[in-house]
Amino acid sequence: MNLLLGIGGGIAAYKTPELIRLLVDHGIKVKIVPSENALKFVAKKTLKIVSNNNIYVSLFDNSSLMDHIELAKWADIILVAPATANLLAKCANGICDDLLSTILVATKAKIIFVPAMNNIMWQNCATQANVETLKKRDIQIINPDHGFLACGEIGYGRMPAIEDILAKILAFKRTNNLFKNTRILITAGGTIEMIDPVRFISNKSSGKMAFALADEALNMGAEVTIVKGVTTATSPDGCKIINAVSSLDMLNAVKENIAGHDIFIACAAVSDYRIANQYHNKIKKDLKNNLVLNLVPNPDILAYVTRNYDIFTVGFAAETVNIIENARNKLIDKKIHLIIANNVDDSSIGFESDYNEVYVIGSDGTEVKIEKNTKTQIAKQLLSTISTIYKKVKLVS
Repeated sequence: MNLLLGIGGGIAAYKTPELIRLLVDHGIKVKIVPSENALKFVAKKTLKIVSNNNIYVSLFDNSSLMDHIELAKWADIILVAPATANLLAKCANGICDDLLSTILVATKAKIIFVPAMNNIMWQNCATQANVETLKKRDIQIINPDHGFLACGEIGYGRMPAIEDILAKILAFKRTNNLFKNTRILITAGGTIEMIDPVRFISNKSSGKMAFALADEALNMGAEVTIVKGVTTATSPDGCKIINAVSSLDMLNAVKENIAGHDIFIACAAVSDYRIANQYHNKIKKDLKNNLVLNLVPNPDILAYVTRNYDIFTVGFAAETVNIIENARNKLIDKKIHLIIANNVDDSSIGFESDYNEVYVIGSDGTEVKIEKNTKTQIAKQLLSTISTIYKKVKLVS
């Protein structure tokens, strides 16, 4: 695992060489970006020796002018310890005026802040507002400990014990390898069924849930392929993307790419019906008569996969009533390993929303409700459950 350690300009910076040594001892590759003020508390030479790596301080003091991009891409995780009130404020507001703050804006890696400062600075309403902003962006905060502070006061502001910080990183490392050497194919977004050259049938799927799953699966070591329908969200980097428009397009794309994958996650909201005979010319408006469309069923992509491939399958059930009962029935009918159901009648979750709340039902008897949270957090919990059941199935087979 690649860890980039950002060191803020607080007195707790003197503790970082021991943290670096322990990280390296656990097989973690460490690169270090100290702020200029941090180097007033810990020597650059010391950091270089314990990390056995180059130290990056300024945007312009190395051979490459793209260090902020290269380091941002290199890191699986960015740990900022100690994180000063200034660093928290800059990251919360997207300010990038030095190398470390620029990397924090340019990265897609997991970010963990370890604040350490005077207790009054920590309790300041601006600092706490910045912390809440960062948490909403899925940035993890390891809260400071209570105790004697360098300023002579007693309160919350001490950098947590090195062992506690290490434990958080090792927990992430274990999660990061959940899907090592695993290939996952995910369908995403909605599909479009054309009526005539200008009109179509579709749904409100944005692709956000599928992309969150793909992004987190990548973080957990998987090789991810996305068969992407019509989406409004941005596709995650690092995946193989195959575009599809109609349900038949998506079926064909799955047929052509499913071989060699270990897990299939059918997250797309595929149109159940298509026009029997698509009009080649625009239908002219006729307000005197009703327009009758002849719809025929689309093939069931998930059922096709379960019939033809020995692969771990995960389905989604977008329901409005009898959510759990309908999901259980789909699990059995489609002969899949796991189904994830949600209530799309609730506009605060599901389609187009950044949030979700789901029920997870497994063929092994698993039944779990994951309470309302961001789709990123939901994806993490779902993938943890998928990993557990997938490993059970592999052991049995």
